[in-house]
Amino acid sequence: MLLIVFATIGFIASVFLFFKLTRDDIKLLSLHLTDETIFDIFFLTSLAAILGARIVYVAAHFTDFGGSPLKMIVFTHFPGLSGIGAVIGGVIFLRWFLKNKNILHPRIFDLAALSSLPFIVLFSLGKQNFLSAGIFIVLLLLLTRIYKTP
Repeated sequence: MLLIVFATIGFIASVFLFFKLTRDDIKLLSLHLTDETIFDIFFLTSLAAILGARIVYVAAHFTDFGGSPLKMIVFTHFPGLSGIGAVIGGVIFLRWFLKNKNILHPRIFDLAALSSLPFIVLFSLGKQNFLSAGIFIVLLLLLTRIYKTP
């Protein structure tokens, strides 16, 4: 239960940070991104990341599922997500989505990576993994400092 609460708070914090960074970025102002487009980018990429995480986890632990498609799909009863799969799925979808919208700008990838860190930190705290949460907090502070430097 604690993990779900921390993950939800982390997701909301990440959405806010992505929205704020995207709206305030000077290099992205010329793209005239609407609020709807910014939220579409974040939410759809998040869903693609979850799907990629599940696909990679099922591929890596295929024998645990016994070839049952139902066990592969229902991740609430048969848990398991892959962090690497989430990154791969999110990056592939984000590149495809931005290319189709003709707003392919490398700065959006930077902002998406930076804004995912609050989720990772709070998720790690929810799992009571304090060492990795501390490492990600330091990384978040350093990246924020580098990002704000002119």
